[in-house]
Amino acid sequence: MATLTISLSGSAVVNGSKSYTVSDVDIQSLLNWAASVYAVQLAAQFNPSNTPGFVPTNAQILLAWVQGFIDSTKASVQRFQTAAPTVPPPIVII
Repeated sequence: MATLTISLSGSAVVNGSKSYTVSDVDIQSLLNWAASVYAVQLAAQFNPSNTPGFVPTNAQILLAWVQGFIDSTKASVQRFQTAAPTVPPPIVII
């Protein structure tokens, strides 16, 4: 549950609350998506012998999803956290 309190100068305090509910169907849909996106990583990490009929557990899918998030975050930081380009000196025509 989220609670919000706002106080504006010269006015009364405004309060509000909102409840969020996540169902098992929502979580399973999210895990199904993660399993399809990270299928190669799941097979490499949890089924290295390529056993036919391998079905990853929900915990394995969750771990692959978190690891994928960490890997993609590190990759984007390494790719975009570079020095700012320098402005070249002005061209002088004599």
